[in-house]
Formats: sequence, structure tokens, C-alpha cells
Amino acid sequence: MSRLGAEYIAGLPHRRQALPARSRRLAQSLRLDPALLPLIETVRRHTTLPVVVGFGISRPEHLQALQGKADGVIVASALLDAIAQSPGDPASRVREFLTGLRPPP
Repeated sequence: MSRLGAEYIAGLPHRRQALPARSRRLAQSLRLDPALLPLIETVRRHTTLPVVVGFGISRPEHLQALQGKADGVIVASALLDAIAQSPGDPASRVREFLTGLRPPP
């Protein structure tokens, strides 16, 4: 993303800045987009709003890579996929999925 693009994103009237973790072509891959961490740094230079990352966050390795870089993550699609695996007991599946994402204390 160009500096101008980062300034545009940072200037949008939001309470946080949400960035995609993976490009469309990488959306089905297991790794984060290599441009993500530099993008977070660029956006941070242009805003004081919290920066959250989504679109593809689904593995503990993703959270580990973003620890200390992003202020939060969005796991909506992965969470819906987890619920679909256990429609009879979605609450337990959500708990299991979220617990599995978090690194041990």
C-alpha cells in the first residue's frame, strides 16, 4: 500500500483501523500476507486509532505473528466455519475454537 493509501485509510472516520490479513489470492493459504506487518506499521504512522486485523485469521500461528503488532484480530469467518462443524452445540464449538487460537499462558 502506498503512503497516500495509508493516509486515506487512517483518515477514515472509524474508531479503529481494520486491515486484511491475507490478500484474496492468499485467502485459502495458511500464511499471512507478507505485506501485512509493514502495512500495520505504515497505518500506525498515520493514526492513533487501534489497528485490528481480519480476513483470514484462523490459526494460532496467525495470532502469534500479530502479537504486539495489531491491537486486535477479527475471526468472524473462521468462527462461522467452526460453528458449522457443530450446529448441534455451537457454544461448545465456539469455546473450543477460541481456546485453540489462544497461546497457552
